[in-house]
Amino acid sequence: MRKHIENLRRLFPNSFIRPSEDFDPSWSNCIWTGFGEDGTYDYDSAYTDPKLQKYLDKHNLYIEPYDAGTMFICRG
Repeated sequence: MRKHIENLRRLFPNSFIRPSEDFDPSWSNCIWTGFGEDGTYDYDSAYTDPKLQKYLDKHNLYIEPYDAGTMFICRG
């Protein structure tokens, strides 16, 4: 997942993107993001930034909302 963190940080340099283990050690196959806070993903409408959706599809990843601001990106 480290490779994905680096890639996502390049795509979304102003977004909060961290290893999920920093949030909860049991979430080892995910990436912790603030995509709900910065508008990259909208929890209520399930809007996903097209760049992010393309990346997720290409790498067989999916979004797992934790709350309206916190999104985890996990392996599919």
